[in-house]
Amino acid sequence: MLPFLNIIGENFMKNVSTRRYVYLVLNFVILLLLGIAYAWSIFVGPLENAYGWTRMQTSLAFTILMVGFSGGSLLAGILAKKIGFSKISMIASLLVGGGLVATAFTSSISVLYVTYGVLAGLGIGMIYNTIVSVIPLWFPDKKGMVTGLLLMGYALSTSILSPICQWLLVSFGPKTTFLTFGILDFVVFLLGSFFMKEPNTAELAELPEIQTTIADQEMKNYTTSEMLHSVKFYVYFLGANFLVMSALGYLNHVAPALQSEMGMSAVAAAYVVSAMSLCNGVARPLAGRMFDKFSIRFVLRVICLIYAVSASLAVFALNSHATWLLVVASCLLLFGYGFQGASLPCVIRRFYGDEYFSMNYSIVSLVSLTASFCPSFVGKMQVLSGSYSLGFAVMAVCCVASIPLMFIAGIEK
Repeated sequence: MLPFLNIIGENFMKNVSTRRYVYLVLNFVILLLLGIAYAWSIFVGPLENAYGWTRMQTSLAFTILMVGFSGGSLLAGILAKKIGFSKISMIASLLVGGGLVATAFTSSISVLYVTYGVLAGLGIGMIYNTIVSVIPLWFPDKKGMVTGLLLMGYALSTSILSPICQWLLVSFGPKTTFLTFGILDFVVFLLGSFFMKEPNTAELAELPEIQTTIADQEMKNYTTSEMLHSVKFYVYFLGANFLVMSALGYLNHVAPALQSEMGMSAVAAAYVVSAMSLCNGVARPLAGRMFDKFSIRFVLRVICLIYAVSASLAVFALNSHATWLLVVASCLLLFGYGFQGASLPCVIRRFYGDEYFSMNYSIVSLVSLTASFCPSFVGKMQVLSGSYSLGFAVMAVCCVASIPLMFIAGIEK
């Protein structure tokens, strides 16, 4: 039996075309589990009830996690050429798993900021950057599509994990929930780290030939220094920052808003968050495919249009107490966020090439750092005014402000 398994293993390792799809599926699952961060709004109510924390305090936890995410992505970019992606993934599995397990045993909001926000945030950012940097290289014939499929796993996580988290929280409480995901994430992420490597020259030769597209013809490898001297980088960064600010603000506060201002139950709100996640996930492979087929200008205009319409509808729905219109607007906005999430790595590859992608992407991913303050801001506005109306209006303004910036950034020559 053992020799038979060895033969199968050897054939698997030699068959690059088959192996790359196994890598794709495995890392899809890892990103699915990694997205536990975006289910934070499900934890807000139970944690506030259990420990007496305020909405502003729990919102800050998510903000710190996003700061940690950006720091982890940047750290992965720095370490990529020094220790390799496999070791980066091993370190990240310890940070995420250890951070969530430690969170399970704390009743202090300050400690939670460190365990959940800093440790888990760093690990999530490191793994996210690593997967987006490595796996598309195994698919030179369809990098955009594969990037979108991978990120669909990250986006769908909330849709899949929110009901599970809700059940665990109601049945066993926050401690068991954090402990369960901490152990599960550590085991799966550590397993994935052993398969996290770039294709070598011989393996690349066995992969399908690249179909010549506009993107391939114009691709040039820019160092991070060269990228930072590009005006287009700052225009795109600012526009993307406005969009991510809005998306994170809505994602973190839609469930509480539906409960406090629309009278929706916690369970129903959890299903709305799941529906938003589903829209987020479905949009990502679609966006990746569009990047393989169309110009950056066209895709970025589609993104801006979706954001502007959905954010405006959300403000109107909240002020008119139209519950289902707010649900529709929120789902549409997260559909736009899915486009934006998949567009970020695709734009960086299109503008600046593959060779320095990990570091360049980590810099652009700092939009999550600057945008991460929006959930805390919206939470503070809610505490001060007693309503989400002002916070939602500010996010709508951000969406509109991104339009001219993305139009300029989309000019490829």
